[in-house]
Parts: sequence; C-alpha cells; structure tokens
Amino acid sequence: MILQNNMENLKKLGIPLIVIGSGSGKGGKLFASDASYPPEYVYANPDRKLYKGLKMREGKNIKDITNKEKKKRKQKRSTCCGLLYYFWNRLIRGEQGNIYQLGGTFLVDKNGKLLFEYRASFANDEFEHSEFIQNYLPEIIQKYKNEQNENDKNCKINQLQ
Repeated sequence: MILQNNMENLKKLGIPLIVIGSGSGKGGKLFASDASYPPEYVYANPDRKLYKGLKMREGKNIKDITNKEKKKRKQKRSTCCGLLYYFWNRLIRGEQGNIYQLGGTFLVDKNGKLLFEYRASFANDEFEHSEFIQNYLPEIIQKYKNEQNENDKNCKINQLQ
C-alpha cells in the first residue's frame, strides 16, 4: 500500500503520516489491522466535520465514484474487488462507513496551515506519495522554511521597535 511504502520516508523528514477516517473508532482499528498500519496514526471523525470542512467529495451513486476515463482491465477488476470486499465486510463486521465518500491527501503544518491538498476524483484515485516526496515535498518544505525565517525576522524587527 502507498501509505506504508512512504511512511518511513516521511518520518525521516519529521512528518507523521496520519489517517483520519469518517467512520467509528472500531472502523479505524479494523483499517489499521487490514492495512498493517500503526493504529496510533489512525483517527476517527464520525461526525465528519473535518471531511466537510476540507470540502471532500462524496458521490450519490456508483457512477459518481468511478473513473470517467477509459478504464484498463486491471482498474475495473480493482474497483469490482473493492466493492465485493466492502459488502463482504459489511456482512461480517457490520457497518463499514459510506462507500460513496472519496479520500484525499493533505499536508498541514503544526499551526494548522494547509501546505498541500489533493482530493480524489474517483475510487482508487490514490495520490502517488512517492512522486510527491521526490518532486514536490522538498520545494514545499523550503518555501515553508523561508516563510518561517521571514516571520522570525519580522518578529525580531517588531521587538526592536
């Protein structure tokens, strides 16, 4: 899974990779177990305030969450398997959340400033984190450091006045 493959790379940069789901705490534990993801990095937001606040996308039917572009056979199989897995888990485990809600990737600093955002357009539209780490993250970190240095300079100037 993309998350686990890049978690160590992000840790080296001092960036924890946190998963926030719209389901229950039980669902978060099941996700952590299924995805072999550390449970201390999985949080639940059952009232979906964060999901709504980030203006995440939610479909009304299956067509809304499927890729509109011509699908390859592998993508079709992946979507079909995902739906089967969802319904199987629903039978076995009970409530599994909303099948129509789509995810995203966000980079937020310690102060809550949004540095990067990506919203999925369809199911299986996962952001390629390794490409992000190599091509975009260094630039974002440098820009952030420059802004912090500028803020520090302004604070020192204001203190002197």
